[in-house]
Amino acid sequence: MPKNKTFVLNDETELNSYGFRTSNEGLDLSRFKDNPVMLNSHMSSNANVVGRWANIRIEGNQLLADAEFDEEDEEAMKLKGKVDRGFIKGASMGLTFNHKYMELQPDGTYLLEKSQIMEGSIVSIPSNRKSLKLYAESGELLDQEEVKLSISQISKIQKPNMSKVTLSVAALSALGLQDSEDSVALSAAIERLHGEKASLTSKLAAETKLREDLEEKIQEEADARALSMIDGAIKEGKITADKKEKFLKLAKSDFTLASEMLAEIPAKKSLNGKVQKSEGEESKLPKDMDEFEKLSADEKASFKAENPEAYQKLFI
Repeated sequence: MPKNKTFVLNDETELNSYGFRTSNEGLDLSRFKDNPVMLNSHMSSNANVVGRWANIRIEGNQLLADAEFDEEDEEAMKLKGKVDRGFIKGASMGLTFNHKYMELQPDGTYLLEKSQIMEGSIVSIPSNRKSLKLYAESGELLDQEEVKLSISQISKIQKPNMSKVTLSVAALSALGLQDSEDSVALSAAIERLHGEKASLTSKLAAETKLREDLEEKIQEEADARALSMIDGAIKEGKITADKKEKFLKLAKSDFTLASEMLAEIPAKKSLNGKVQKSEGEESKLPKDMDEFEKLSADEKASFKAENPEAYQKLFI
């Protein structure tokens, strides 16, 4: 069995032929869901009931419904055939209309904020966007002239709020003006302030960038100074390499404190300093693995760091 075709009964973003949009949020569907009658071109007689609407729902900006045609009605099935073959694609709502729920929008269009759907019709107009029938709350079908007359009355009542702006003496003085009635001078003063604001904003951005660059450079120099101090302490044997990150973090946050702590740590003598025989004599370095193994762990590390070539020869 073929799937029922889904029709768009209302798109609240589109203007209808009367020049207004219909809000889905303010659309009362209760009566329509109780009696979801589907007419042929809004002709309200029993003979023109061609089916009913199912799965009535709002998705995004659209009111959607699925068409179920009366399969026992010969005329309804003819209409269904035209729909299935793509010759009829349009659907339309029949709404109750009361101009007191019509609101003028900032873009100059109108929005029907509250209404009730009476029926939905299959229509020959290819798009539902401009198709609509309006009923009075009594149920009487309104003609186009009656609707336009109601909307024209709204245009006279609803005017944009254009309150007069009166500037204080202090505001006028700040703008360099004497009289707020001089619209040309007021406009020029506002444009001048706008230009000054743009100039100050640009200057502030440039100065902020300069400050940020300077702060970055100062930080880079401080980090380099801290790294140099920590590397020097490791080289002097004051701390071991595994303590580098800990002392580097301290030096970056408080250089003075890190410097004082390292100053209190004595530098370890190198292997060369420890094996000096006497003034003027050459250092006695381990000649083989036996002599190397007799050294302490610190002496081994120092020998390896300060005499890489001699250290390699021990293993040849």
